Amino acid sequence: RYEDKCGQCLLPTDSAWNSCVGCDGLTNGTKVDCAGVCGGHYRINPCGYCKNTLRLDFETFGVDCNGGCELHLQFDECGKCLNISDPQRNACIGCDDVKDSGKKWNVCGVCAIASDPNFDAYGRDCTGNCVLSYVDTRYVDSCGQCLLPTDPAWNGCTLEVSSTTASSPTGSPTTASPTTADSNSKVGTEKDTAATTLTTLIAAVCVAAVLIIVAVCLVFRYLYRKQQQALNQRFDVLAATYVHMDENPKHSIRAPVQPASEMPSTLESVPDQEEDDD
Repeated sequence: RYEDKCGQCLLPTDSAWNSCVGCDGLTNGTKVDCAGVCGGHYRINPCGYCKNTLRLDFETFGVDCNGGCELHLQFDECGKCLNISDPQRNACIGCDDVKDSGKKWNVCGVCAIASDPNFDAYGRDCTGNCVLSYVDTRYVDSCGQCLLPTDPAWNGCTLEVSSTTASSPTGSPTTASPTTADSNSKVGTEKDTAATTLTTLIAAVCVAAVLIIVAVCLVFRYLYRKQQQALNQRFDVLAATYVHMDENPKHSIRAPVQPASEMPSTLESVPDQEEDDD
């Protein structure tokens, strides 16, 4: 063992050897912070995190909602300090994602108010079973039968017997009642009246459309003829006031004829000049 610079009697391999020597080489000098920076500002906070001491939350970083350093404790959306894996977290949030709505999922997967007396009935049809779609939902018809609306027996008890050969319970043939016959007759008469009214209305609309088209054509023809008359009148006025340029002395472009007395009487001839070779 030897005495180090700090006056400690230690083995040179001891981790505390010269521990008082700073990173600047001086005894009790500048220390290396937890981030490995000589003279840095990083320190270990109360929860054991190496953070910058200049941070405002240096002392509270890592502190949970219960005042300890348990990271798994956090406030939920209901304001309760619970473990993040606690099944009671966000218990106040309904199945509609609304706080304190009171809605929960029932056994059929329907989101409804838990205090509703029919809470367990939602999502069930008249058979008491949960249904997955409207196609598979059975309803009670007018006859009190729990059937699919597509079932041939749906409202079967309300169908009227139209055959006159059907036997009654006593064996005598049954005939359609006067009330049913009158009702069918009235329905047929109303359908015929409606068809006749619709046909008449369509014919009236067609006639009105034809009359409108004819009227428009007559108006265009009248305007066209009136415009043609106005143009003819303008041409007549222009023709009456038109003077040919040859007859108007102000616009004559003929060259003046020179009197014969002013023309030269003789023409001068210029003899050819010939070079004398001699």
